[in-house]
Amino acid sequence: MNEYDVVLVSAFRNCYWLASELRRQKLNVLVIDLSSKLGVWPAEDVEGPFGLFKTETLKGSLLEGLWAEDAFHEVENGFTLWLDSGPLEFKGPLTRYQIGMSGLDPKLFETLGRQTGIQAQRNFRADSLNFETHWLVPFSCQLASTTFSSARKSVGLPKALPLAASFHVRWANRNTNEKAAQWLKSRGIAFSEKTDIIDLSFENRRKVTGVELKGEISGLVRCKALVWGLTSEESYFYNSVLGQEIFPLGPLESEWSWIRYRVKIKPNMQTRLWPLHFCSFQDKDSPWTHENMILWQKTSLDEFMEAWVRIPTVQRFNKNYLTLIGERILKNINERIMGLNAEIQNHPQESTYTYHQLGPSRFPVYRANSMGRRQKTNGVRNFFNQSHERLALYSHEDRQELAEENLKHILHWLVELETKRRKEATA
Repeated sequence: MNEYDVVLVSAFRNCYWLASELRRQKLNVLVIDLSSKLGVWPAEDVEGPFGLFKTETLKGSLLEGLWAEDAFHEVENGFTLWLDSGPLEFKGPLTRYQIGMSGLDPKLFETLGRQTGIQAQRNFRADSLNFETHWLVPFSCQLASTTFSSARKSVGLPKALPLAASFHVRWANRNTNEKAAQWLKSRGIAFSEKTDIIDLSFENRRKVTGVELKGEISGLVRCKALVWGLTSEESYFYNSVLGQEIFPLGPLESEWSWIRYRVKIKPNMQTRLWPLHFCSFQDKDSPWTHENMILWQKTSLDEFMEAWVRIPTVQRFNKNYLTLIGERILKNINERIMGLNAEIQNHPQESTYTYHQLGPSRFPVYRANSMGRRQKTNGVRNFFNQSHERLALYSHEDRQELAEENLKHILHWLVELETKRRKEATA
């Protein structure tokens, strides 16, 4: 078949649910996955450190797709912060007590459980809440944000994580991509991860009419709409000519990047009681970066844990810098638990590969003044951007919201095309 209603160019599964929703509308859909062309990334780096906050707004079909990839495990006491004063669990029996003992306003439990983004921000401002007792609100806005901001200004970011919602994580699996592809195919979606994009065809530079492919699928594939799931930097890394075609302003580079260390520990009774995922947090008044804010996740093996930190993007491939950050991570965890004997098992991928081998960060964080730039592409009407650059948060809820927005616009465009076709047919 050389003609589809919608072609989606995806990487690291970011367009899959949108593809399934388009297929649900009885549309012919093709997904071209370019993950293998965008660096050497283990499954852990693709999965990321942010887990799944399961809220009522997440659709059943989205959850079905996620569980088809791999099962999530609920963190029994919810998202957990490990402060110097002790743990703060957001769904445990001692949550309200722990919040109070931490010097925080107990009302935050309701705010962070049922309200996100603008609602939380309005409450923060309207009630004249101060940073000392309500810093969890800007923290919920900043933790998984795609935009960097200072701690006290983070409440101005557009969205926040529902920290008190049910929280789930899963262990990365090498078979996840294959399972996700099979899930798409089972729904009648054409899929290829062994096909390259050579060029795009246009009509008067105002409408995409097709995609020139080479590989498992070859030739010109015509389409009525094109969804692009790569960021501008990923696009230029993959094919600079295509990048220029789609993002004429050039690649947008991030200011910060999340990187992952694998840490080996000496398991004991205390470590076995740790939650599957937690955030060690030292000082609310210092920048929420580096070893001051570490996202930890257990692995399937008791002696290994993943440690994620946010560092300046310009330091991603500085091996001495990465070694220094690793030493600080070890100091942080070894000082908290005596006899842990933590050591770095694996440094980040960036310590082994060059940028030309690895490409852009999997979880970039952009400058605060970049939001307008992140919304701009080539101005083509039937081109729809589903990349990380358009997300406010690295959350499944925000990905769903962006996909729903694109779905609405795609369906409107297809109706417009059909209306025009009928008018021309009767003219």
